[in-house]
Amino acid sequence: MALSYKLLASGLLTSGMGVIYNPSGDSRAVGYPKTWLVHNTNSSFSGDFKAFFGGSGVGNRIYSMSLEPNDTILFEYNLMPIQSGKVIFGQTDVTGHNNINYFVFGADE
Repeated sequence: MALSYKLLASGLLTSGMGVIYNPSGDSRAVGYPKTWLVHNTNSSFSGDFKAFFGGSGVGNRIYSMSLEPNDTILFEYNLMPIQSGKVIFGQTDVTGHNNINYFVFGADE
């Protein structure tokens, strides 16, 4: 099956834990997130962004970064296969400002 590169997920992170990416479809669905763009839209507050795979504990964390006001960070993985039912969670610590946008690009089948 041919894979096509596209936007898989996007949204706004809050101070709580939220789902960033979850392959949809039947139980055989597989997604391949590759490129991540994370942007702090707030011009006054810095914040931390954390991503987790399969759970929200420290042992599940796959990425952690600090974002200054108006900062944008782009990072990439090799096409990381995520099966349906496996979820990537995201979290920011900027309480009440809800200012971290995320975009996840990759492929799915």
